[in-house]
Amino acid sequence: MLLEGLLPVSEGVARDCHGQQGSRIAPNPRAPALAEWPESVRLAGERETLGLYLTGHPIQEYAQELKHLVGGRIADVTGGPPAGAAEGRWFPQKNVVVAGLVHEVRRRGNRTSLILDDRSGRLEVSLYDEVFQAHRDVVMKDAILVVEGGLRWDDFIDGWRLAAKKLTHVDVAREQNARKLLLRWPPDGDAESLLRMLEAVLRPVRGGRCGVAVHYVSGRAAAHAVFQLGADWCVRPTRAVLDEVAKRFGPDGWRLVYNHRDEQDVLAKWAAGAKLADLPLQLTG
Repeated sequence: MLLEGLLPVSEGVARDCHGQQGSRIAPNPRAPALAEWPESVRLAGERETLGLYLTGHPIQEYAQELKHLVGGRIADVTGGPPAGAAEGRWFPQKNVVVAGLVHEVRRRGNRTSLILDDRSGRLEVSLYDEVFQAHRDVVMKDAILVVEGGLRWDDFIDGWRLAAKKLTHVDVAREQNARKLLLRWPPDGDAESLLRMLEAVLRPVRGGRCGVAVHYVSGRAAAHAVFQLGADWCVRPTRAVLDEVAKRFGPDGWRLVYNHRDEQDVLAKWAAGAKLADLPLQLTG
Protein backbone atom coordinates (compact mmCIF):
# COMPACT_ATOMS: atom_id res chain seq x y z
CA MET A 1 0.00 0.00 0.00
CA LEU A 2 1.18 3.52 -0.73
CA LEU A 3 0.49 4.72 2.82
CA GLU A 4 2.49 1.85 4.26
CA GLY A 5 5.45 3.00 2.19
CA LEU A 6 5.07 6.63 3.16
CA LEU A 7 4.72 6.14 6.93
CA PRO A 8 8.38 5.23 7.56
CA VAL A 9 9.45 8.24 5.49
CA SER A 10 7.27 10.68 7.44
CA GLU A 11 8.36 9.22 10.75
CA GLY A 12 12.00 9.59 9.81
CA VAL A 13 11.50 13.21 8.76
CA ALA A 14 9.69 13.98 12.02
CA ARG A 15 12.54 12.54 14.09
CA ASP A 16 15.11 14.51 12.10
CA CYS A 17 13.14 17.72 12.55
CA HIS A 18 12.88 17.30 16.33
CA GLY A 19 16.51 16.29 16.76
CA GLN A 20 18.18 18.68 14.34
CA GLN A 21 16.32 21.98 14.57
CA GLY A 22 17.82 24.49 12.17
CA SER A 23 20.13 21.94 10.54
CA ARG A 24 19.94 20.16 7.25
CA ILE A 25 17.72 17.08 7.26
CA ALA A 26 19.68 14.02 6.17
CA PRO A 27 18.02 11.40 3.94
CA ASN A 28 16.53 8.48 5.79
CA PRO A 29 18.42 5.38 4.60
CA ARG A 30 15.51 3.17 5.67
CA ALA A 31 13.03 4.94 3.42
CA PRO A 32 11.80 2.50 0.76
CA ALA A 33 11.96 3.41 -2.91
CA LEU A 34 8.41 4.04 -4.09
CA ALA A 35 7.37 3.14 -7.62
CA GLU A 36 6.21 6.03 -9.79
CA TRP A 37 2.47 6.17 -10.20
CA PRO A 38 1.12 5.16 -13.63
CA GLU A 39 -0.04 8.17 -15.62
CA SER A 40 -3.68 7.07 -15.51
CA VAL A 41 -3.58 6.89 -11.69
CA ARG A 42 -1.85 10.27 -11.41
CA LEU A 43 -4.36 11.96 -13.72
CA ALA A 44 -7.33 10.40 -11.91
CA GLY A 45 -5.93 11.78 -8.65
CA GLU A 46 -5.55 15.25 -10.14
CA ARG A 47 -9.14 15.20 -11.37
CA GLU A 48 -10.46 13.99 -8.03
CA THR A 49 -8.55 16.51 -5.88
CA LEU A 50 -8.35 19.55 -8.19
CA GLY A 51 -11.36 19.09 -10.45
CA LEU A 52 -9.14 19.19 -13.57
CA TYR A 53 -6.24 17.45 -15.26
CA LEU A 54 -3.08 19.40 -14.46
CA THR A 55 -0.18 17.50 -16.02
CA GLY A 56 -1.85 15.87 -19.01
CA HIS A 57 -5.05 14.41 -20.40
CA PRO A 58 -6.18 10.75 -20.39
CA ILE A 59 -6.69 10.78 -24.16
CA GLN A 60 -2.98 11.46 -24.71
CA GLU A 61 -2.28 7.77 -24.14
CA TYR A 62 -4.12 7.02 -27.39
CA ALA A 63 -2.83 9.98 -29.42
CA GLN A 64 -0.68 7.90 -31.81
CA GLU A 65 -3.53 5.50 -32.53
CA LEU A 66 -6.54 7.82 -32.80
CA LYS A 67 -5.54 8.98 -36.28
CA HIS A 68 -6.43 5.45 -37.41
CA LEU A 69 -9.73 5.38 -35.54
CA VAL A 70 -11.30 8.81 -36.12
CA GLY A 71 -11.65 11.41 -38.85
CA GLY A 72 -9.95 14.16 -36.86
CA ARG A 73 -9.83 16.01 -33.57
CA ILE A 74 -12.93 17.82 -32.34
CA ALA A 75 -11.34 21.17 -33.23
CA ASP A 76 -10.65 19.91 -36.76
CA VAL A 77 -14.15 18.63 -37.54
CA THR A 78 -16.03 21.55 -35.97
CA GLY A 79 -14.35 24.96 -36.01
CA GLY A 80 -16.39 28.12 -36.06
CA PRO A 81 -20.01 28.52 -37.18
CA PRO A 82 -20.70 27.84 -40.86
CA ALA A 83 -21.28 30.76 -43.20
CA GLY A 84 -24.91 31.81 -43.07
CA ALA A 85 -25.55 30.44 -39.56
CA ALA A 86 -26.39 33.94 -38.29
CA GLU A 87 -29.21 34.18 -40.88
CA GLY A 88 -30.73 30.92 -39.67
CA ARG A 89 -29.85 28.93 -42.78
CA TRP A 90 -30.37 25.18 -42.57
CA PHE A 91 -27.34 22.93 -42.99
CA PRO A 92 -27.44 19.16 -43.56
CA GLN A 93 -25.66 16.81 -41.21
CA LYS A 94 -22.26 15.47 -42.10
CA ASN A 95 -21.12 12.07 -40.91
CA VAL A 96 -18.04 12.20 -38.68
CA VAL A 97 -16.13 9.98 -36.27
CA VAL A 98 -14.49 11.62 -33.24
CA ALA A 99 -13.11 10.48 -29.90
CA GLY A 100 -12.97 12.09 -26.51
CA LEU A 101 -13.34 11.76 -22.80
CA VAL A 102 -16.89 11.96 -21.45
CA HIS A 103 -16.67 15.13 -19.38
CA GLU A 104 -20.34 15.21 -18.43
CA VAL A 105 -23.49 13.11 -18.84
CA ARG A 106 -26.93 14.74 -18.81
CA ARG A 107 -30.23 12.89 -18.81
CA ARG A 108 -33.52 14.67 -19.55
CA GLY A 109 -36.55 12.45 -20.04
CA ASN A 110 -35.78 10.04 -22.87
CA ARG A 111 -32.91 12.18 -24.18
CA THR A 112 -29.27 11.85 -23.09
CA SER A 113 -26.44 14.18 -23.95
CA LEU A 114 -22.70 14.00 -23.36
CA ILE A 115 -19.96 16.58 -23.37
CA LEU A 116 -17.01 15.05 -25.19
CA ASP A 117 -13.52 16.48 -24.58
CA ASP A 118 -10.40 15.54 -26.58
CA ARG A 119 -8.16 18.38 -25.31
CA SER A 120 -8.48 20.25 -28.62
CA GLY A 121 -12.08 21.19 -27.86
CA ARG A 122 -15.44 20.03 -26.54
CA LEU A 123 -18.50 18.79 -28.39
CA GLU A 124 -22.05 18.14 -27.27
CA VAL A 125 -23.27 14.68 -28.26
CA SER A 126 -26.98 13.82 -28.19
CA LEU A 127 -28.37 10.30 -27.94
CA TYR A 128 -31.94 9.30 -28.65
CA ASP A 129 -33.27 6.74 -26.19
CA GLU A 130 -32.82 3.76 -28.50
CA VAL A 131 -29.17 4.71 -29.08
CA PHE A 132 -28.61 5.21 -25.35
CA GLN A 133 -30.19 1.86 -24.47
CA ALA A 134 -27.99 0.09 -27.02
CA HIS A 135 -24.82 1.68 -25.61
CA ARG A 136 -25.64 2.29 -21.95
CA ASP A 137 -22.80 0.04 -20.78
CA VAL A 138 -20.19 2.48 -22.19
CA VAL A 139 -21.94 5.81 -21.57
CA MET A 140 -20.35 6.94 -18.32
CA LYS A 141 -18.37 9.88 -17.03
CA ASP A 142 -14.61 9.78 -17.70
CA ALA A 143 -14.89 7.00 -20.29
CA ILE A 144 -12.99 7.60 -23.53
CA LEU A 145 -15.31 6.86 -26.44
CA VAL A 146 -15.12 6.73 -30.21
CA VAL A 147 -18.39 8.24 -31.46
CA GLU A 148 -19.84 8.05 -34.95
CA GLY A 149 -22.79 10.21 -35.93
CA GLY A 150 -24.25 13.19 -37.77
CA LEU A 151 -22.69 16.59 -37.06
CA ARG A 152 -24.68 19.80 -37.56
CA TRP A 153 -24.80 23.39 -36.36
CA ASP A 154 -27.42 23.88 -33.64
CA ASP A 155 -28.83 27.39 -33.31
CA PHE A 156 -30.31 26.62 -29.90
CA ILE A 157 -26.93 25.97 -28.26
CA ASP A 158 -25.12 28.24 -30.75
CA GLY A 159 -22.63 25.48 -31.43
CA TRP A 160 -22.03 22.15 -33.07
CA ARG A 161 -23.94 19.07 -31.97
CA LEU A 162 -23.29 15.45 -32.83
CA ALA A 163 -26.27 13.09 -33.07
CA ALA A 164 -24.66 9.79 -32.07
CA LYS A 165 -25.35 6.57 -33.95
CA LYS A 166 -22.61 4.35 -32.57
CA LEU A 167 -20.43 4.63 -29.45
CA THR A 168 -17.45 2.37 -28.78
CA HIS A 169 -15.03 2.40 -25.88
CA VAL A 170 -11.58 3.30 -27.20
CA ASP A 171 -10.06 0.07 -25.84
CA VAL A 172 -12.62 -1.96 -27.77
CA ALA A 173 -12.05 0.15 -30.91
CA ARG A 174 -8.32 -0.46 -30.81
CA GLU A 175 -8.89 -4.18 -30.18
CA GLN A 176 -11.18 -4.38 -33.22
CA ASN A 177 -8.96 -2.39 -35.59
CA ALA A 178 -5.31 -2.99 -34.65
CA ARG A 179 -3.48 -5.22 -37.12
CA LYS A 180 -0.22 -5.94 -35.28
CA LEU A 181 1.31 -5.67 -31.82
CA LEU A 182 4.98 -4.68 -32.08
CA LEU A 183 7.25 -5.42 -29.14
CA ARG A 184 10.72 -4.00 -28.54
CA TRP A 185 13.03 -6.50 -26.90
CA PRO A 186 14.69 -5.01 -23.80
CA PRO A 187 18.47 -4.67 -24.29
CA ASP A 188 19.19 -6.58 -21.08
CA GLY A 189 16.29 -9.02 -21.39
CA ASP A 190 16.83 -12.70 -20.63
CA ALA A 191 15.63 -14.59 -23.70
CA GLU A 192 14.32 -17.70 -21.98
CA SER A 193 12.36 -15.92 -19.24
CA LEU A 194 10.97 -13.26 -21.59
CA LEU A 195 9.75 -15.84 -24.10
CA ARG A 196 8.06 -17.82 -21.32
CA MET A 197 6.42 -14.63 -20.08
CA LEU A 198 5.34 -13.64 -23.59
CA GLU A 199 3.77 -17.03 -24.18
CA ALA A 200 1.93 -16.90 -20.85
CA VAL A 201 0.60 -13.39 -21.51
CA LEU A 202 -0.53 -14.04 -25.10
CA ARG A 203 -1.97 -17.55 -24.76
CA PRO A 204 -5.30 -16.48 -23.14
CA VAL A 205 -6.04 -14.01 -25.96
CA ARG A 206 -5.09 -16.15 -28.96
CA GLY A 207 -7.61 -16.42 -31.76
CA GLY A 208 -7.82 -12.73 -32.63
CA ARG A 209 -6.86 -10.83 -35.79
CA CYS A 210 -3.87 -8.90 -34.45
CA GLY A 211 -0.46 -10.31 -35.34
CA VAL A 212 2.57 -10.09 -33.06
CA ALA A 213 6.17 -9.24 -33.95
CA VAL A 214 9.27 -8.69 -31.81
CA HIS A 215 12.02 -6.22 -32.70
CA TYR A 216 15.39 -7.53 -31.49
CA VAL A 217 18.89 -6.03 -31.44
CA SER A 218 21.91 -8.28 -30.90
CA GLY A 219 24.34 -6.91 -28.33
CA ARG A 220 27.71 -7.05 -30.12
CA ALA A 221 26.97 -6.73 -33.82
CA ALA A 222 24.04 -4.40 -33.27
CA ALA A 223 22.19 -6.42 -35.90
CA HIS A 224 18.46 -5.77 -36.02
CA ALA A 225 15.81 -8.40 -36.68
CA VAL A 226 12.04 -8.59 -36.56
CA PHE A 227 10.73 -11.93 -35.37
CA GLN A 228 7.21 -12.58 -36.65
CA LEU A 229 4.97 -14.89 -34.64
CA GLY A 230 2.89 -17.27 -36.71
CA ALA A 231 -0.78 -16.81 -37.57
CA ASP A 232 -1.72 -19.22 -34.76
CA TRP A 233 -0.47 -16.55 -32.35
CA CYS A 234 -2.71 -13.74 -33.58
CA VAL A 235 -4.33 -12.19 -30.53
CA ARG A 236 -7.02 -9.91 -29.18
CA PRO A 237 -5.06 -6.90 -27.85
CA THR A 238 -7.17 -6.30 -24.76
CA ARG A 239 -6.42 -3.59 -22.22
CA ALA A 240 -5.31 -6.18 -19.67
CA VAL A 241 -2.80 -7.70 -22.10
CA LEU A 242 -1.39 -4.31 -23.12
CA ASP A 243 -0.97 -3.31 -19.48
CA GLU A 244 0.93 -6.54 -18.82
CA VAL A 245 3.09 -6.03 -21.90
CA ALA A 246 3.92 -2.48 -20.77
CA LYS A 247 5.08 -3.83 -17.39
CA ARG A 248 7.44 -6.34 -19.02
CA PHE A 249 8.70 -4.37 -22.03
CA GLY A 250 8.37 -0.83 -20.66
CA PRO A 251 5.96 1.97 -21.67
CA ASP A 252 7.94 2.64 -24.87
CA GLY A 253 8.55 -1.01 -25.64
CA TRP A 254 5.32 -1.74 -27.49
CA ARG A 255 3.08 -0.24 -30.16
CA LEU A 256 -0.16 -1.20 -31.80
CA VAL A 257 -0.12 -0.55 -35.55
CA TYR A 258 -3.03 -0.41 -37.93
CA ASN A 259 -1.55 -0.88 -41.41
CA HIS A 260 1.69 -1.84 -43.16
CA ARG A 261 2.98 1.70 -43.50
CA ASP A 262 2.38 2.37 -39.81
CA GLU A 263 4.33 -0.80 -38.97
CA GLN A 264 7.26 0.17 -41.18
CA ASP A 265 7.43 3.67 -39.68
CA VAL A 266 7.63 2.30 -36.12
CA LEU A 267 10.25 -0.34 -36.98
CA ALA A 268 12.36 2.19 -38.89
CA LYS A 269 12.37 4.45 -35.85
CA TRP A 270 13.36 1.61 -33.54
CA ALA A 271 16.08 0.41 -35.90
CA ALA A 272 17.48 3.96 -36.35
CA GLY A 273 18.40 3.34 -39.99
CA ALA A 274 19.83 -0.17 -39.56
CA LYS A 275 18.84 -2.94 -41.94
CA LEU A 276 16.13 -5.25 -40.58
CA ALA A 277 16.07 -9.01 -41.05
CA ASP A 278 12.58 -10.53 -41.09
CA LEU A 279 12.53 -13.91 -39.33
CA PRO A 280 9.87 -16.32 -38.00
CA LEU A 281 9.50 -17.00 -34.28
CA GLN A 282 7.77 -20.09 -32.96
CA LEU A 283 6.54 -20.19 -29.38
CA THR A 284 6.19 -23.59 -27.79
CA GLY A 285 2.49 -23.35 -26.82
